[in-house]
Amino acid sequence: EGHIHPMANAYSCLYQADLSQLKTTEEYIDKIREFAEANPDLKGIMGAGFERALYDSIGPRKEWLDEIDSERPIAITSVDIHSMWVNSKTLEMLGFTKDAPDPEGGVIQRDPETGEPTGLIQEHGAMKLAWELFPSATKDEYKASLLWVQEWLNEKGITTAHDAWAEFDPNFYEAYDEMAKDGKLTVRYRGSWYIDEASDVLGEIEHGLGLSGGFNHPHFNVNSFKFMVDGAGETALLLEGNPYGIKVWEDEDMVNAFDKVDKAGYQIHAHTIGDGAVKQTVDALEKVQEMNGERDSRHSLVHVEMARSEDVKRMGALGLAAHITPLFLAENPQGNESPYQSLFDAGVNVTSASDWTTSQFDPILIISQGLSKSSVSLEQMIRAATINGAYANFLEDEVGSIEVGKKADIVMLSENLFTVDAEEIPNIKIEMTFFEGKRVY
Repeated sequence: EGHIHPMANAYSCLYQADLSQLKTTEEYIDKIREFAEANPDLKGIMGAGFERALYDSIGPRKEWLDEIDSERPIAITSVDIHSMWVNSKTLEMLGFTKDAPDPEGGVIQRDPETGEPTGLIQEHGAMKLAWELFPSATKDEYKASLLWVQEWLNEKGITTAHDAWAEFDPNFYEAYDEMAKDGKLTVRYRGSWYIDEASDVLGEIEHGLGLSGGFNHPHFNVNSFKFMVDGAGETALLLEGNPYGIKVWEDEDMVNAFDKVDKAGYQIHAHTIGDGAVKQTVDALEKVQEMNGERDSRHSLVHVEMARSEDVKRMGALGLAAHITPLFLAENPQGNESPYQSLFDAGVNVTSASDWTTSQFDPILIISQGLSKSSVSLEQMIRAATINGAYANFLEDEVGSIEVGKKADIVMLSENLFTVDAEEIPNIKIEMTFFEGKRVY
């Protein structure tokens, strides 16, 4: 699993109002009200999992949440983690008024007639301010979340996962590290420290490098740094045609940050939805290679939903990885522009990813969707789900294929992928999962 948010999203499922299995505003409101009434002592109500695509350009309304609770702040994160639905109390506590400017790197959606905030805020620059209103998870809560989600990961045949948003909260990384040392992990985790563009970027990178040096267990390492280059959907950075696209990083700042990571021998893991974000990232990585020389860096771009052919070719020449999310294409109106086949053709190391909770971490469904929504082959999609993902994390000598001397991460399926009709692939079941030779499902 090349790009996922396992522990943070599992925490949301277990300890917040979980909307991820619901489909309508009415269901959302009922679930949030039920959670609020069941937790009268909480100083604020958090939740996650609403679908941004259900609403108009200014999103779900604050008034709907005000009817549930107008005295406590309420903040509900969207399933793609790029939008947040809040009530009037949250807006008041944040100081997000009619006259307040959008925070750097964020958006406050407003009523086009009155200018008043509607209750939808978007992107990390705004959402992080809301998160700060609520208490962080405890270490024990994170550990319980990880135990819960890894059982589900094993059920889906996943034994290695890249946590694409490792936090500098000690409760977060100590939960991983302590569980690894206690022998409680049945998934091999790699991770990327999230770098906030509004922070002391070089200082944060230095902090991450110092922390990473202390993690030496084979089941948990953080050897990469995560950068958000654009938004998603309406805030994706396009070269043409999207005035609402967010350019998160100034070019020079991006090069300086990438340079520090690369010089230290660590990896870059960049969120890039639009073709503008892809171009900016590849430009920066080319400059970094000119500055530091070529090395086996395996830097990566995530999603790559749109890209110019010349930028895809440059990705191959730079030895980059692309963590693709085929299940996005089921709902993405720009799906026909997906460059998946061209990524393979250019020699990019393509891996499969879910970005859960944005889509399901189900390798069988991801393989099927990759086949039905693009022109890639079954063998290419299987490699994306196995050896290519291992290679992206410098694990190809240990896992990713069945060979003598490797760690015996093996998944048994109910049918042979190569002998069933393509439309039958989603019905194939995981029969057993082995992690380093031990049956875990």
